[in-house]
Amino acid sequence: MNVAVVDGNLSKEYGGTRDGEKIVSEIKKQHPQIKVIGHASDDLIYNADVNSTKFQGSERLVETVTNI
Repeated sequence: MNVAVVDGNLSKEYGGTRDGEKIVSEIKKQHPQIKVIGHASDDLIYNADVNSTKFQGSERLVETVTNI
């Protein structure tokens, strides 16, 4: 199984998850079989299969990947 971890914000100009949402949409459009984990500081990334916040730590991210 292929898994992509997508950060919510790739810009220094603003916060939020707009960047991640664009990336997730493109992944889903071109490769719908890939499971996407949204990884953001304080918000959910719309359309990701699963969301994991950065404040939950790396162990939680590994657990999320394992459970997919």
